[in-house]
Amino acid sequence: MLSGREVLAQWRKAIDSKKPHASIRIGDGENVIMAQDQIYPVAYLKEKLHWTDDPKYCGVTLPNLQARDMLVDAVRKADLIGIQQADGEFIYPLWEKLSAHYGFHIPDEKTFGAFDNFHLSRDKVFYDTVRDDRILLIGRRAQASKYILEERYGFRKIVGAFNCQDWHELDIARNNMDMFDYDVALIAAGVPSKVLCIHAKETGRVGVDFGSGAENIVQAHEDGYLAYEWPGWPKGYL
Repeated sequence: MLSGREVLAQWRKAIDSKKPHASIRIGDGENVIMAQDQIYPVAYLKEKLHWTDDPKYCGVTLPNLQARDMLVDAVRKADLIGIQQADGEFIYPLWEKLSAHYGFHIPDEKTFGAFDNFHLSRDKVFYDTVRDDRILLIGRRAQASKYILEERYGFRKIVGAFNCQDWHELDIARNNMDMFDYDVALIAAGVPSKVLCIHAKETGRVGVDFGSGAENIVQAHEDGYLAYEWPGWPKGYL
């Protein structure tokens, strides 16, 4: 698997060469959504998991077969994929079942740790690397992140910031993306992030599934720290 800084170097290369690129992360929510009526019946998933009726968890409630099919498509189209290598029925063992079922066959050099987005947000090199790019921020913390990145980190080319609350706002979010001229989109919007990253790629940009990296930036600021100096840990976001 790639290290976080190796992933960052690939983002930098894609931006500099204007090569379309998408980096997405797969966790338990994405695994479960892709498993619907393929690995497990929806009824079994709803019985076993508390979040399947709560859109706040990952932006999708079950059943949602459209989300399943679009996530599978996103995995096929992504350039880099973050994998959560943890035990548990719905985490890495399920990812292996999904890979065999859908025939993903993703080589190690295209994978990284699913939490590398978070670790990069605690690395000063990340900010030095993307500070001068035209950045589009998407997600619940987008507006707050925009203010903090501009005021505390010296970012001057953030072209826009908006939320994508859940799967039902996916089309609105894609239309919003097309209104901005950006180099890289940092997206922290749960499961919809994967599809939005692919949309960035398909429109000639770089899409990064930033996830809890955005939460880290905001919570560090609220505690009075820069993200790469903060001794704390984001509450409920990994």
